[in-house]
Amino acid sequence: MKKGVKFSLLIVILIAGLLADWSSKQFAMSRIKNSSPITIIDGLLEFSYVENRGMVFGVLNDPDSAGLRRFTLAALKVVSMIVILFIIWRIRDLPFFYLLPFFMILTGAIGNLIDRVRYGFVVDFIHMHWRDKLDYPWLYNIADALVVVGIFILLILLFTKNEALENALDPFGKAGASSSSDSQSSHEKSAIPPEEEL
Repeated sequence: MKKGVKFSLLIVILIAGLLADWSSKQFAMSRIKNSSPITIIDGLLEFSYVENRGMVFGVLNDPDSAGLRRFTLAALKVVSMIVILFIIWRIRDLPFFYLLPFFMILTGAIGNLIDRVRYGFVVDFIHMHWRDKLDYPWLYNIADALVVVGIFILLILLFTKNEALENALDPFGKAGASSSSDSQSSHEKSAIPPEEEL
């Protein structure tokens, strides 16, 4: 796949994910807030409105120090997005499926950051459970789901032992060293006289 086509498709996926996340949250705020939960699949899935002022899946949803928490969590989102963009830049030449999980995680981070900046909280509304026997304690949204699925795909890809991907995730930047070494090796090869190559 050509690089232009690859990144165009990834950007389309990012925009589609953001639109799906935004529209579903608008639906939750207009139709589910202050109303009874909506059953989607009986005994398995329902929609119920929650304002998550903590982190993903309701973690750190503490009502104290709201202003500081809002700033801190937004700052953490921005930092994580910068890290993800840096990794994407480092692995930009890898195939589409190696870039996809990072774009999914980025999409989820952006979606929840928009809520965090705009409202001071993140809208969660998806509630999964198995009848009365198994109840997942935290509600989530499409952005959360994108982050989790992206991380899951990334873990699978890491098991493929792709050196370029592993180097991109290496904080010591072995990818750059490897690239420099390859460049030096190529330069040395081009300096060999034709008769010695034969």
